[in-house]
Amino acid sequence: MITSRKKQQIPGRRSVVLFMLLFMVGLSSSASAEFVSAVNALEPIAYWRFQEADKSNGAALVSETGNFNGTYHVAAGSSIQTVSGPNLPGLQSTAAQFNGGPGAAAASPVDQRSSWDYADFNATGLPIGNASRSWFGWVRVIPTDIVPDYQIAFDYGNQQIDQAFIVFSKGGTNPIDSGYALSWWGSSIADLEAQDPDVWQFLAYTHDSATDTLRMYVNGSLVDTANQTLNTQNNNLGPGSTPLGTIAYAGKERSNFSGWRGDLAEMAIFDKTLSDQDISNLYQAALVPEPGLLWPALAAAAGGMVFLRRQARAALGNPFGGRS
Repeated sequence: MITSRKKQQIPGRRSVVLFMLLFMVGLSSSASAEFVSAVNALEPIAYWRFQEADKSNGAALVSETGNFNGTYHVAAGSSIQTVSGPNLPGLQSTAAQFNGGPGAAAASPVDQRSSWDYADFNATGLPIGNASRSWFGWVRVIPTDIVPDYQIAFDYGNQQIDQAFIVFSKGGTNPIDSGYALSWWGSSIADLEAQDPDVWQFLAYTHDSATDTLRMYVNGSLVDTANQTLNTQNNNLGPGSTPLGTIAYAGKERSNFSGWRGDLAEMAIFDKTLSDQDISNLYQAALVPEPGLLWPALAAAAGGMVFLRRQARAALGNPFGGRS
C-alpha cells in the first residue's frame, strides 16, 4: 500500500528523472558540434554547411568563412530538399539533396544534362595553379540510371587539360565500376570500391605542392595517392557557352554534362595540405563527442542514481534497519 508520505516522494523522483533527461539532451546538443569545432580549428577558407532552411531557386548558400557565399539554382519542376545530414554523436546536421536531373523539361536522358539542381559561388580566392589545397565533404549518393553516370559534387577551374579541380562519383547503378574520384580534367585518382550508395561517407582530397602529391581519403582513411602537378585556372577559358571559370559549383559540373544525385553536407576547402592525422581527426570528431563532455554525463547519471536510491529508501523505509 502506498502511504501519503510515499506518494509525496514520487513527484520528486520524477522531477529528478526529468532533470537528468534534459541535462543529457543539452549535453548531446553541445557534443554534436564537435565536428564543426574541429573544422573551424583548421581554418578553412570556405565552409558550406548547407543548413539553410530556404533552398529555393535564387536562395543564398552561406559560407561560414571567407567571401564564398553562393546561390541555389533549382531546375524547372524540381526542388532542392533539406534532408537529415550525418546523424553522428559529434555531428548532427541537415543537408541539401540535389536531384541530378531531370527537371520537367527533360524528355530524354541527354536532355537531363541541362536540368540539374546545383549551387554556384565565387571561385576567386580558391587555390589555383599548383597551390597546395585540401577539400572535404560529407556525401550520400542515390543510385541512378541517369546518363551520363558521372555525378559531380564540386567543381572549379577551367575545362581544359589539367586546369580543373573536380570531385565526382562514378558508376550510377553499375556495381562493378562505381566509386569516388578527383579529376583535374585529363586524369584522376579514384577508389572504385569506396562508394556505398544511400550511406553517408566522409570524402577528402589533399594536394601538396612541395611534393606534387595528391591524396584521397574515405571515412578518415587514406585510400589512394598520385604524383601530379596541378594547373587549376579560373581565367574564363571555358569553351563555348560554358559558364565563366570564376564560378565554382556544388551539385554539377560547369558544362552541365553531369549533375549530383544525392545529398551534400559539411563541405570545406583549405589553402593548405591537411595531414593524414588532420583528416582522421575530423572523421573521429564526428563519431565521438568531446571526451571532456562525457565525464559530466557520467557524473550526472551516477549522482542521479544515488539520489533516486536514497529517495526510494526514504519512501519505502529501510526494512533491514541501520543507515539508509
